[in-house]
Amino acid sequence: RKPIENLDEIPFPAWDLFPISNYWKLGYSHTPFKKTFLPILTSRGCPFNCSFCSVTGMFGKKYRFRSTENIIEELRNYNHNKNVIFFYDDNFTANRERAKELCKAMIKENFKFKWSTQVRVDIAKDEELVRLMKKSGCHTLYIGFESVNPESLKEMQKSQSVEDIKSAIKILKKYKIHIHGMFVYGFDTDTEGSIRETLKFAKSSGISSAQFLILTPLPGSATYNALKNQGRIKFKEWSLYDAHHVVFEPVNLTMAQLQHAQIESHQKFYSFTQIVKHILAFRWLDLGIAYYARNLNRVWKKRNRIFLKIVDLLTPKKGVRISIDYRTDVNLEPQKRVA
Repeated sequence: RKPIENLDEIPFPAWDLFPISNYWKLGYSHTPFKKTFLPILTSRGCPFNCSFCSVTGMFGKKYRFRSTENIIEELRNYNHNKNVIFFYDDNFTANRERAKELCKAMIKENFKFKWSTQVRVDIAKDEELVRLMKKSGCHTLYIGFESVNPESLKEMQKSQSVEDIKSAIKILKKYKIHIHGMFVYGFDTDTEGSIRETLKFAKSSGISSAQFLILTPLPGSATYNALKNQGRIKFKEWSLYDAHHVVFEPVNLTMAQLQHAQIESHQKFYSFTQIVKHILAFRWLDLGIAYYARNLNRVWKKRNRIFLKIVDLLTPKKGVRISIDYRTDVNLEPQKRVA
């Protein structure tokens, strides 16, 4: 259907019909977090076109956003210090002037809640915007650093450099905004070495938390079209398309190597050594996140043990091609020789 041009036409969520107290809790009994997590969308579309992203395929490249008045009207309903607002826009600062206007309005309202959102590394180029975001209650920013391998950044059409990543971290730490860095493994130019370098960078960067994801061929993305045409998509079970399961054949790694590299990256980033460092530096939020992430990683491995066993078996001998129907059939078929 035709995209909605005027996002102000979308009604506010009917929270009175939803038992929100039973959901969206930021944290559990074994963490220090006791906040209610409220997701709010203020824009749709993205002017960028990263190869692995399906946003432009779903919402288009035209960046559309709600009016500041409309957003403020909704936010007034959530003005409590026990709430945490997450603006789940794909790129909250795609239009910097609009973002500044919204932050100024939030400052004027003197809201009690803290908030977080997703941005690109180019936010570091506008320190005024960063300052306004912090003053208006910004607590954490989720940033797609993706990789420190220049070739991988070029392949994914990310339009950023390693220096841009470092600059973003520096400016956000200056304003004491927590950083959740997101990295992606599995591009054709990725190797075991480049993955090690990315993990090394993440651990030494001083960011509060990190997420190591597996490249996933989401329908609507250029990556999906390329991998599909090359016959490299091996799992078609939609529940696996969460960026934590390998569903395609990489170029320089086996499926098992890619999967275990992602798991091990979480284990090493949230290692016991890192936890001790957080304690010694009195970084209690980072400590809580690390404890939670370690537990989450263990639970994930336990729940996905069958999948992991299948992936471990899928290291084909030379001249053999993988053919998989997850949970139904696994075949190894001789490849035809190319003349």
